[in-house]
Amino acid sequence: MARKRSAAPFGKRILGTADVPAGQLLANPANFRIHPRAQQDALTTVLGEIGFIQHAIVNKRTSPEWGDKRGVETMIDGHLRTELALTRGEETPVPVVYVDLTPAEERRVLATFDAIGAMAALDGDKLDELLADSALDFPDSELDLAAVLKREKRHVEFDAATATNVVVTCRDADEQASLIEELRAAGYACKATSRS
Repeated sequence: MARKRSAAPFGKRILGTADVPAGQLLANPANFRIHPRAQQDALTTVLGEIGFIQHAIVNKRTSPEWGDKRGVETMIDGHLRTELALTRGEETPVPVVYVDLTPAEERRVLATFDAIGAMAALDGDKLDELLADSALDFPDSELDLAAVLKREKRHVEFDAATATNVVVTCRDADEQASLIEELRAAGYACKATSRS
């Protein structure tokens, strides 16, 4: 009888954590995420009422492969959280988790970190339950949690071989920018137009 091999454990690249003043964190010049006003407002509300529940990810960049950028600690994830913390002052602490990646590894993480999370499928019944309770979640804010959650219902299966053009009418420019970002992250080719 053949013996079943166990898979090797996943590696761990985490070096440690710290609270770092927002003014000391450097944005990554290769970060391609754009954060529309609607997303900024929603995250501001959540941070204000709940606080940080996730670390920003900062690359230590100790490898000689970094050349003159070696040791220039740069964010991989957490750009919007850091921007919002900066609105409260440069000394506002941001929770950070440190990693140490080569240039190639950093590029791979930047390209896939959010995109892989966006591949998750929906359980419509559970989402409807969240929507039913959304009025209770942020009673003292203007956050329309139902509108935020309903965006998840726009998930569409995509087959490039049978793709056709689709026109989507958005409520405003912020929603348009957010939807375009979301669709591009999911692999769709899209462009913004306006009514004449």
